Amino acid sequence: MRISDRFVVGLTQIDLEGRGVGQVEGRELRVAGGFGGERVQVEVVHVSRGGPVAHAIVRTVTEPDEARRDAACARHDSSAEGKCSGCPLMQLGEEAQRVQKRAMLASMGLKVETIEHTGPALGYRFAAKRIAFGGPGRLRLGSFVRGRHRPPWMQGWLVEHPRIHAAAAAIARADR
Repeated sequence: MRISDRFVVGLTQIDLEGRGVGQVEGRELRVAGGFGGERVQVEVVHVSRGGPVAHAIVRTVTEPDEARRDAACARHDSSAEGKCSGCPLMQLGEEAQRVQKRAMLASMGLKVETIEHTGPALGYRFAAKRIAFGGPGRLRLGSFVRGRHRPPWMQGWLVEHPRIHAAAAAIARADR
């Protein structure tokens, strides 16, 4: 298996980071943008030297989860202009997210009957780690994209609590 190889793979579950997990050529394949129960065409982006693991990204979803949807956030990496990889389950309906999480926990030997969320579907994050970039007079605050050292600007990020959004916007305005 090499970087840029493409495969069609059936995914069995998600991992702790919300990536789909499948098997190809005796390797565990962790797939950003894929979910358990889906069949996807992927492109390999990293092959681990330290173990039988490789990482890939979805190129085409050939058999989607019935609860797959467009991500609500325009910053999500699945959207045309998106660059943020911070919400890997955003493309699934909330109940389907809970089903995926329960299956992942069960595969680790932890049987969970119910996962409940009583807050809003968006605007729920009360903490956000941000980095500053852009330089004097052009300050932007963002978070690193998974696997890269490039930050997207997080203005308009839908999952953060409105107070975090307001604080980040005030910091960026103070630089002008």
